[in-house]
Amino acid sequence: MKEHIRILELASRDTLPDQIDENSDIPVSIVRELVQAGYLTAIDASSFDGVSYMDPHITIPGREYLRRLQQREADAPEKELITDIERLKGMLIAVSTGGPRIDDINESYRELYAKVD
Repeated sequence: MKEHIRILELASRDTLPDQIDENSDIPVSIVRELVQAGYLTAIDASSFDGVSYMDPHITIPGREYLRRLQQREADAPEKELITDIERLKGMLIAVSTGGPRIDDINESYRELYAKVD
């Protein structure tokens, strides 16, 4: 998804190259996906020599998709933190209710606690 975001961000700033093909720094396969999904418009200049797109531009649905992807990226660390806190909670409950002994999970608990901290 990082490449999708990068390409859509370039398109939203109108900084994509005028032609994207297999020799470009931009992966043409991802550009093809974005064009087929309607997130980019471009002239399909493909031939027997390979896939090529000219004059790519972001569409309104592409801008909305970019916004959703950026929001998802921004929310990812928060969701990971919540998951880790829940794992810590689970470890503490398990030890206190007769599950594994603290000595058995102490190292992994300390590592996870340091990560959360």
